[in-house]
Amino acid sequence: MKKSLYQIIIDDLSQAIASGQLPVNAKVPTEQELAQQYQVSRITSKRALNDLEQAGLIYRKQGSGSFVADQKTKAASSTTAPAGPLVYCVLPDGDNTLNNTLVTQLLLAFAAAKLSANIILPETLATLLPRLTPQTYLILLGDTFKDDLIYQLYEMDISYFKIGTSLMRSIIRKSR
Repeated sequence: MKKSLYQIIIDDLSQAIASGQLPVNAKVPTEQELAQQYQVSRITSKRALNDLEQAGLIYRKQGSGSFVADQKTKAASSTTAPAGPLVYCVLPDGDNTLNNTLVTQLLLAFAAAKLSANIILPETLATLLPRLTPQTYLILLGDTFKDDLIYQLYEMDISYFKIGTSLMRSIIRKSR
């Protein structure tokens, strides 16, 4: 299936962000620059930037442009559990390249599905645990989660999905 033009722009910018080629607070090309670079209309490049902003990968300053958002700050600051159903994705410890790519792909996927989700670190989960409700869903990424945590989630009636590191690497390879 052929990708839409705006999706090609999103994928390229997401990859540049995940790889660190576009670091935090770096200026992202303007709508006009993207339109010229990809030989598309400005409306197409604007849609790509809007989708990246909705996914939390970039932020905009009126009159200044678009900039790469700090994913670590967003992940670390997600410590309050809002009311209603919510998805928390718990990142694995260790491989920052894998984490950056995961964060990028997850934020885009949740934004596309119009779901409210937070990317959190394992240490943040410990502080959230007492406030989780059965309306909370967890996606545990990686192989480092202990059996006592899994048992606690079971006892609290919290839905969770556990995705191992090898499967994550496979998914990322297929999405490129």
